[in-house]
Amino acid sequence: MTSMRRAGFLSLMTITFWAMTNVILKYFVEEHQITTTVTVCEMLFITGIVLLSIAGKGENSLKTILSARSWLYGIFQILKNLTMVAAFFFVAATEANLIINIEIIISILLSWALLHRKPLKSDYVSITLILFGIITIIAHLDSSVRVPAALLLFFSGFCTSIRTIIAEIHPENKAQMTIKDRCRVTGFVIIVTSITFIAVLMALSFIVQYLPQEIQSSAIIVKTIPSKAEFLYSYNLIAATVVGIFVFAPSMYFYFYAAKVAQNEVFMMFRSFQALIVFGLEYLFSIHTNLSISDISTQDMLAGAIIIFGALSMIVSRRTAARNKRAEKRSETTTPLPTTKETTPPPPVVETIEEEYEYIYEEVPIEEEITVKKPRKEEPKQEKSVEDILDELLAEAEKEEEKKHKNKDYKVANKHHPIKRNKTYNDKKKQPNKK
Repeated sequence: MTSMRRAGFLSLMTITFWAMTNVILKYFVEEHQITTTVTVCEMLFITGIVLLSIAGKGENSLKTILSARSWLYGIFQILKNLTMVAAFFFVAATEANLIINIEIIISILLSWALLHRKPLKSDYVSITLILFGIITIIAHLDSSVRVPAALLLFFSGFCTSIRTIIAEIHPENKAQMTIKDRCRVTGFVIIVTSITFIAVLMALSFIVQYLPQEIQSSAIIVKTIPSKAEFLYSYNLIAATVVGIFVFAPSMYFYFYAAKVAQNEVFMMFRSFQALIVFGLEYLFSIHTNLSISDISTQDMLAGAIIIFGALSMIVSRRTAARNKRAEKRSETTTPLPTTKETTPPPPVVETIEEEYEYIYEEVPIEEEITVKKPRKEEPKQEKSVEDILDELLAEAEKEEEKKHKNKDYKVANKHHPIKRNKTYNDKKKQPNKK
């Protein structure tokens, strides 16, 4: 499997598991009236245990776990899921997944404000299309659920955007972490944050019992706090177990794998089609269960097509802009600048060969110094006389006579010596016969 196919497969699997999470939780919300806060916290707790079992033993990640950014990431992850599941009480899962695309616009605005990333000119057209589709879907909702559904989904999109920025600026996220390391750190953070949320909710439910009955019945915030019986409600535990083990934990694993293999543009391209997958799964559930999709109209489907088209156009335009920018950088580094007689600076005055070498080949380092050997001054030759030449010839002849006499004396002296005699004999034997 090629890298592009692997990236597409992992991105598709991640989006599919996310869509299954939404549809299954929507089913339990409508059929069994599960408690949102309890179910989400228990689901994340079970997901963390599964991630830790996948990761196994590894290096100590205590620094990452104790980091404030890690805790903020876990808190916003829980808030995002809480508000998303709470919105299922008011709208269908398909409508919620279309409206949640507001996170694209919120992410652009927060990146501009916090990370100083100015949006591209082409982004404004895509933002207009996405906003138009979201406003159309919200306007089509019933007046009794319009405001709470919009507020919950807008806040869920805000939590998703903040969580993404925290993950981007997290120092450990920039390091080369393996998939198992990410599973280990994320699993531990999710376990601890979910336990903290459950402990806080149990403490609040204990305090609410001692409040006056008028406050318990009138205050909206008090009504959202679960009772003791809801912590042990069977369908809360069933929904949390099924989704946590078989759906949400695999989605996190595939997400970590896809984030390592796939580019961000490829993953977001598949992410824009999540609403279509949710609609298909919701339709299948409506056939075999009492889950209803009658609230989804043709107007909603057209608005959803506009939202998907706006998201895709933004992804394509950003990818094209990034390619053009890389091509410009390559052309700047490879193409030499045109030089003219007016712009070319005059060559410097060269005093030595080393300076001239450095001027012509500026990028090539000189390993050895180049030295110029000055030619020796030849002394004028003195003309020899005839007497001097004769004296030199006589001296050479005398030297040759002395050499001959020395060789004769050596042979006579060593004629009867046993070792030197054999040596001379062997030397003669080795020499080739002269004919």
